Amino acid sequence: MRKSMILCMLIAMIISFLSHPHGSVTAASPQPASAKDIRALIIYSLAQKEDIHQVRILDMLAGHFSKNSTVISDEDIASVSGDTYTHLFYYGLQQKELPAELIIFVDNFKGPVMLINENVRQFPGRYAFVTRNSSVLMSAVTVTGSSETVVLPEERLAAEVQISQDAETLLSGTTAQGEVPLLARKGDSYYLATASLFNPIGYLLGESLFSFFGQEGVRQPTLYLRLEDIHPKTEHKKVMEIAKYLKSKNIPYMLSVIPVYTNPETLKEIHLEDSPRLVKALRYAQDNGGSIVLHGYRHQYRNSETGEGFEYWDAEHDHPITQAAHEQSYGRNDFDTEEAYEAYLKKGQAFEERYVKETLEKGVQELIDLKLYPLAFEAPHYAMSSTGYATVAKHFSTYVGQIQLSDLTWTSNYAPIYESYPSYLKGMRLLPETIGYVESGDQNGVDAMMEKAAIYENYTDSYIAGFYHPYLGFDLLQSLVDEMLTIKNAKWLDLKNINNEVNIADISIRSSNGLIQVEVDGQPLPDKEEAGYIQQSLPYAGLLIVILIAVLIIRRRGSAQA
Repeated sequence: MRKSMILCMLIAMIISFLSHPHGSVTAASPQPASAKDIRALIIYSLAQKEDIHQVRILDMLAGHFSKNSTVISDEDIASVSGDTYTHLFYYGLQQKELPAELIIFVDNFKGPVMLINENVRQFPGRYAFVTRNSSVLMSAVTVTGSSETVVLPEERLAAEVQISQDAETLLSGTTAQGEVPLLARKGDSYYLATASLFNPIGYLLGESLFSFFGQEGVRQPTLYLRLEDIHPKTEHKKVMEIAKYLKSKNIPYMLSVIPVYTNPETLKEIHLEDSPRLVKALRYAQDNGGSIVLHGYRHQYRNSETGEGFEYWDAEHDHPITQAAHEQSYGRNDFDTEEAYEAYLKKGQAFEERYVKETLEKGVQELIDLKLYPLAFEAPHYAMSSTGYATVAKHFSTYVGQIQLSDLTWTSNYAPIYESYPSYLKGMRLLPETIGYVESGDQNGVDAMMEKAAIYENYTDSYIAGFYHPYLGFDLLQSLVDEMLTIKNAKWLDLKNINNEVNIADISIRSSNGLIQVEVDGQPLPDKEEAGYIQQSLPYAGLLIVILIAVLIIRRRGSAQA
């Protein structure tokens, strides 16, 4: 009887252990269950090329709710069918006479519709509840039904609108003439009376989109911390010190790794394999809460230093990479016409695609040769063209950081405050960086990051995510972590706990539930040293030892009694 009781207890222990794995850390909130069924269509009218930045922001906001968004110009309305989509946006960034097909499309659309900015008068059927007058300057935004008023960093133009009594105001703008409706709604028809979606308008609209998409989120911020710009000349002691500290706090984190350091004077390259003590520190980090992110291959182009220079953007001419670093590059002023310049950039796309692919292949190969397994990608300085993103998307399922908003300039970046699948990333998941980083010499950097965190923690499904350079030392990092730990009701993102896929040449890397699986030529690595495998297997091995010892004791006692 006693032996049976002990065996029952052991079985109960095993079931409990398997149900609650050792060291499990909460992962990011999953996309709503119906996200795969939501298909958003964004139609835009542009006044100038730079307006595409605003469209891309809307794409990122909508991408939290829909993995299947489509973005088209108003001139392409004949190419789509209303039956294909569940939600519709029309973004008027230009006053113009719209195609008759678009007017009919919007009026007959069966799902929720949001009109933004111009041309609302051309939809007298569905939008009869809105009267749009002249534009006014807006200095603040108030959320209806709350005491929350957000002061804008600079005055923004908004339309002075009136709405019918059977409509409701969701957001209102403060102007010299008083409060005016900014976001209004009647039934499933919404109207936003401003052109600019740059924050704070972006995150205020993003919060309203939960209602628009009929979705519910959670007021539980997701935290992540990224150790940035780790290259072969990074001090291994600082990486190890931080890794041990974060392990002691049971905090998962990311490490953005650059496999090659290039000396800007001699152009001599140092590979990660030339820094064995740093590799040891990275392996330790990987096995104890850290996840590797590929942060380019050299993080430099032409004669710049690794970590300072760009890699996937020609910053000198502020356009995409069109040729090898040693070859002559040309800017807009070198061409007589815009058409000739565009043709030059178009011709360079084939090189850019090969260049990005080759650096990804080399980066991933050199990392796995050192038993380091990247799970996501981050472009140096967040600078990359649409061709670059499309190329990365063929090999990585997850992108970390912020997104360059167009091929026009690298200086305009954005990230929503929640996870997203924007159409611009061609299927990649975006894990946004939202609170910035500590700059060298800035003793108030942590405070500035936490000021942003204090705002974002009040929003649904929000990310409070920033990065830190290990060369700054341990003290500021500890201050940052201490502050992040004070955020209530928050969860830490562990990259290994979510589904990530990396496919480069004959290499396949998968992660989920804290484990990483690596295959080369379709075969698992023979040494089974994938990051997380040892970490997760050791507790199970310890439990098995305990069980074996208990069974031996039971048998010995049984033999003695016999």
